[in-house]
Amino acid sequence: MAIREVIEDELENSLRMQKDYVRALAQLPKGNLIKKKIKGNEYWYMQIRDGKKVRFDYVKNASAAMIRKYKKAKEDRARYRNLLAQARKQIRQLERMLRSGSSI
Repeated sequence: MAIREVIEDELENSLRMQKDYVRALAQLPKGNLIKKKIKGNEYWYMQIRDGKKVRFDYVKNASAAMIRKYKKAKEDRARYRNLLAQARKQIRQLERMLRSGSSI
């Protein structure tokens, strides 16, 4: 197998992984559940990006399950964004290698 074919296979794999990461990010719940302390009392708010603005909506009954769900979603979102950035970087490098072509 020629080096060019290996690079093309790796590029195809990286593009597939990029699609998977984008799909996984889209399936996560939107927003972030945050706790604010106001005058000694704790209140839960849903932080949502609305265009360029960030909006905070009060959550009246934040259950423990809901808090865990959004905490896990926040961790997953950070992990997928990191993996997506790595995949995009690798795609750029592989495409550059294929464009240069003469040395492969």
